[in-house]
Amino acid sequence: MDIYATNTAERAFSVLILFWALVALSSIIGSVSAAMTALRNMSADENKNFWMLRRYLKQMHIERSLTDRILKYLEFQQIKTHNKVTPGQVKLLASLSPIFQDELAHALMAPFLVDHPFFGYVGQADAITKTALYRICRVALVPSPCAQAEVLFNPGDEGLLMYFVKNGKFEYALSDGKSIDVHLGPKLWFSEACLWTEWRHRGWMVALEPSDAIGLSPAKFSDVFHFHPRPWYMAKHYGTEFVKYMNETPMSTLTDVMFNAQACKESLPIGDQANGEKFIDLRIANLWVPEGASAPVQDALGTGSAAVTSLVKGGAGV
Repeated sequence: MDIYATNTAERAFSVLILFWALVALSSIIGSVSAAMTALRNMSADENKNFWMLRRYLKQMHIERSLTDRILKYLEFQQIKTHNKVTPGQVKLLASLSPIFQDELAHALMAPFLVDHPFFGYVGQADAITKTALYRICRVALVPSPCAQAEVLFNPGDEGLLMYFVKNGKFEYALSDGKSIDVHLGPKLWFSEACLWTEWRHRGWMVALEPSDAIGLSPAKFSDVFHFHPRPWYMAKHYGTEFVKYMNETPMSTLTDVMFNAQACKESLPIGDQANGEKFIDLRIANLWVPEGASAPVQDALGTGSAAVTSLVKGGAGV
């Protein structure tokens, strides 16, 4: 070029700039090449895994419809998690103190629980009671992803978890084949009876689209609420009223989406009217006990049909 160094300082400056440009360019090219190689390897691994799955299903002579449903579900899960960082990938999370772990779990999970009147009240009460909800979010919740048309539970299955809908949509059908005319969407719940007594499901819960539910373990729920007398009393009081309501309801109308606005509001430990009214306004059209539901009792539930007459562990499951 027409512009060139004319003295020692300018030549030194030119050499320095050329050296820096060479190093910077090499570094950028190397980083881009490494990133492209990693992406190709990831894509190759995913393609290989799906190819092996298709080959396995074909060798096992799995029918086409089931194969398509399995592949569609796994492709959905792959796309959903492709650009998301999972907790297992973040090694520093293990270094957090238990308090920070509780707070982080609460920030992630509490929004899906607090529309329920009991958990909503627990989350708004004093510091001791709030701690129970924080611990519930960290130790008692398990993910339950469902593919489209996947059955979460069947009539007669033992109730092991209470469920909250995280995303997607579910439909509930009684054991006589009748569907309840409402779809359960985000922040709604079902199978609450599992927390307070022995329970067997009264119908089918089916995912209408790829959905995620959050399961609440009754055993871990009980362990958490035992840590202090105050939350234990609250849970016992609410659970006792819930089972009392079940016992006063005809067996033929008990379902996995039981709800009674007045009974629910009155069973809150301190009669939080504002919270109860807000909850009723938002959810009364979504969960209820259908009148005249003709679900079989003995055939579907067997010996579990009498379980609602007594509380587990003598205190509403807690």
